[in-house]
Amino acid sequence: MVQDAAPRASAQPRPCVNGVIPWNPYVVNCNLPPRQPRVRGAAPDAGAIIACRNHPGCLAWYVNPPY
Repeated sequence: MVQDAAPRASAQPRPCVNGVIPWNPYVVNCNLPPRQPRVRGAAPDAGAIIACRNHPGCLAWYVNPPY
């Protein structure tokens, strides 16, 4: 019996991205520290601050969502 030594690629999505997507503070960035659980009204994490830079109202919407 011959065994295949090549590793198999998995079809699972990556839990984070390498970079920041403007206007999307919910994306998890691989280059930043892990996120803490979100609490309404609490200070935003670094990823949200970077993603919302130069976008009025973005951080307010992230910190105090309408739900």
